Amino acid sequence: TLMLAITVEVEVEVRIFPLRVRAGISGGLEGVAEIDFYDPYPETSGGTVRPYELLALGTTPLDWFEVTLTMYLNLGLSLRLSIPYVITLYSNEWTIRQTLAGPLMLQPNPFPAVGVLSESRVLFIEDNGRTKCEKVGGVLDNEEIECLYH
Repeated sequence: TLMLAITVEVEVEVRIFPLRVRAGISGGLEGVAEIDFYDPYPETSGGTVRPYELLALGTTPLDWFEVTLTMYLNLGLSLRLSIPYVITLYSNEWTIRQTLAGPLMLQPNPFPAVGVLSESRVLFIEDNGRTKCEKVGGVLDNEEIECLYH
């Protein structure tokens, strides 16, 4: 996980003898980018991504990752009332974290499926006129075919 955080803090202190009042405000923008392997089959993979699945998504490594972007606004207030070196009469801090944008998920656009394998191990080609399949070997009921998407 890669994280970029920009933070600003301001603190004010007022002394009224013998009391000291310290108040502070802080804030910042936090951007979080989560990068993970893209799982093309999350319902059946069990969280495992196999190398051949990544290669089937595309030839560019950018096709193998999904990125989630989130932007947060962080605000904080603090107040402390004390008698220096003696006792703290009151001290408290309040924080707010608000999501400004996201989560925005960027996923690759995998190659379109050219066919579906049924439970009985029969391959059904979803042609749309763009796929050309040829027999490259094997015997009846055990053919080896090659399909090219145009």
